[in-house]
Amino acid sequence: MRSGWRGWLDGISTDSWLDQGATLNTLSPRNRTNGPVTFNDRSNDYQLNQFYLRMKRDVDIEADAWDLGGSVDFLYGTDSIFVTSRGLEVHDDLSPKWNSQRYGLAMPQLYTEVYAPWGNGISMKMGHFYSTLGYESVPATGNFFYSHSYVYQYGEPKLSPVSWEKRRLAD
Repeated sequence: MRSGWRGWLDGISTDSWLDQGATLNTLSPRNRTNGPVTFNDRSNDYQLNQFYLRMKRDVDIEADAWDLGGSVDFLYGTDSIFVTSRGLEVHDDLSPKWNSQRYGLAMPQLYTEVYAPWGNGISMKMGHFYSTLGYESVPATGNFFYSHSYVYQYGEPKLSPVSWEKRRLAD
């Protein structure tokens, strides 16, 4: 266990990726949609799904002190329409604010995380972040396949507003 505060800029990391592809449909629908499929929803068409940029600072769960972290993520591409936030990228009636085309910009995660050294350690995330449930995720780097299952698309939550986590095992 380490004690004491670390500097505000210590531990900030950035990562980015590009996810793109094409989904072929032998029926070649006239409207070029792939029915109930979401993230790779265009038939016989190239898609730049995600150009993703993340800036993140993880909380230090090894220290015996309070710590502050968080993440801010930006996603540009066709996947943006599946992770928009009411009030941010879309109006309350779900009409777009600035994304009116097929490609758009979204901020799927913007949260802060606070770590408290109480007991075995506890952290709390506040803001807009991905759900901890499920096998698949919005970031392309967390998925085995290019496409998503119907369970992910229609049965799992994608985003959560608040999360409590017990971060350390008993000493």
